[in-house]
Amino acid sequence: MSEGVAQPNNVDQLWNVVDESNQLKNDGKLIEFIRANSTSEDLLYSKKDNCNILLYSVLNEKYAVVDTLIQLFARKAFGFSIKNATSILDRLKEEKKKEEEKKNKLAAGEEVEDGIIDVVKLLSEELAVSTEVIKQVEECGVYDGLFNESYQKHGIGITLYVNGDVYCGEYDSHKKHGKGLYYNYQKKYY
Repeated sequence: MSEGVAQPNNVDQLWNVVDESNQLKNDGKLIEFIRANSTSEDLLYSKKDNCNILLYSVLNEKYAVVDTLIQLFARKAFGFSIKNATSILDRLKEEKKKEEEKKNKLAAGEEVEDGIIDVVKLLSEELAVSTEVIKQVEECGVYDGLFNESYQKHGIGITLYVNGDVYCGEYDSHKKHGKGLYYNYQKKYY
């Protein structure tokens, strides 16, 4: 870290750096802070006003913070409450692809080393997560946020879609509405 930048040692200092940051450009203090603390999950999972750091930054138009977090962490920057949700999704896709290849070989009369396996059970054991969580991620992605009385996404929240894309921002009766950020996982843009 360069001289003149205070060495922050807790999450509260992170929020101070974010609040002090310029909305449209990075003054250097922010990126130095985040890089110095990038190994700490506290950085991504800490909350203020019911928001993690990325969602808070989107809603408060702290574009330098948003840009820095996405550049450094990609999808991890979204800080889901199910901390390994993105890992579950990636592993599901990987294992499903392997299983599809095995099925194709069997259909073509070829032999496969090991038979067809229960991917959900395998990942549940491997990642120490319930099979229900694995199935939820596989079938409909993950939503971490507020709901209305009809149990629709409403207010602020973050959604990890089955295709790997992520949206964080405001919802109104289950629809994206207001300030938000959509991250395309395949094309790596937002």
